[in-house]
Amino acid sequence: MNIAALALAGIAASGCSFAFVHGPPPHHEQSLSFDCTSSVVAPVLDLIWAGLNGAGAIAAASTDEAAWRSSTPRGEVIGVGLGWLVLSGASAIYGFTKTGSCRAAQAGLEARIHQTAPPPPGSFLPAPATDGCSRDTDCKGDRVCVRRECVAPTK
Repeated sequence: MNIAALALAGIAASGCSFAFVHGPPPHHEQSLSFDCTSSVVAPVLDLIWAGLNGAGAIAAASTDEAAWRSSTPRGEVIGVGLGWLVLSGASAIYGFTKTGSCRAAQAGLEARIHQTAPPPPGSFLPAPATDGCSRDTDCKGDRVCVRRECVAPTK
C-alpha cells in the first residue's frame, strides 16, 4: 500500500475529538439551552487509532532488524506509530473530558428546568386577579387589553 495513502488515512482518522467535539459553552449554568457534544464516537475512534498505532510501533520495535522486510525503515515506522499514538491518545482524552462535561452540563440544565417543585399538600395558590382584562378577547368591540384595562386602540 502506498505510504501517502496510509498517511492520509492516518490524518483523517486521528484527532477526531480535536476537530469534532466541543464542550458546554462558558456560563452554561445561566443558559436555558445550549449545544455541546455528548456522543463518545469521536473519542472512541481516537482511542482505536491510538491503539492500532501503538501496536504497530510495538510490533516494529520487537522485530529484529535483520528480519525487517519493508521498504519503510523500521525506525520510521516506530517513530510515526508513537507519534500517532500520542496525538490520537491526547485527542481521545480531550474528547472524553469534553463529552463528560457536556453530559454533566445537560443533566444540570435538566435539573434546573424541573426544579420547580409542586406546592406542598394542603397549601393553596392565590386566585388570579379578576379585576380588569387579561387578554384582548376579554374586551368588547375593537378595544384591547392594556395593563388589565380595556382601552380603545390608538390610531
